[in-house]
Amino acid sequence: MSRRIDDGLSRQRRYQLRHQAAGLCYACPDRATHHDLCETHWLLRRVEERERYRRAHGVPGRWSGRP
Repeated sequence: MSRRIDDGLSRQRRYQLRHQAAGLCYACPDRATHHDLCETHWLLRRVEERERYRRAHGVPGRWSGRP
């Protein structure tokens, strides 16, 4: 019994699964270079993760000497 890609899934998740199967970025139609993301979206995700970690652990920003 094969499972269709749209069995109870949202439109956004179906889009992501189609792109993953085709080797594309989840967020745009560019080729995925880092697992499931293109270079642009991978860098954006890394910056967001770094900022989230910095806020959660009280680490000063990269430019901590600014006024």
